[in-house]
Amino acid sequence: MSTLMELTVVLVVCPALLAAWVDARYPRLRPRELRRTAIHLGVTGLLAFVCLRPALLAVAWLMDGPAARATSVAVACIVITYALTVTLWLMRTAAELARAQR
Repeated sequence: MSTLMELTVVLVVCPALLAAWVDARYPRLRPRELRRTAIHLGVTGLLAFVCLRPALLAVAWLMDGPAARATSVAVACIVITYALTVTLWLMRTAAELARAQR
């Protein structure tokens, strides 16, 4: 396996599986209203597009070597997992709304 493939697995597949597990294991965490889900979507956008890059740059500035790389991957995985969890919530909310309008 190449390094790029391993990074893809770590940054996409693992957080997606973790998000699916969290959604299945803790269904009460899922917001019941579309408005609350939209708020989570806004928080996800804020974290992913505004806060993630400065956080990764701060980790790189404060640390060096393998510890910095591991911490950067951990920070990115946390944000990606939250984003994928919110995506699952949005898909479930959309499915429930479509089912309710039949």
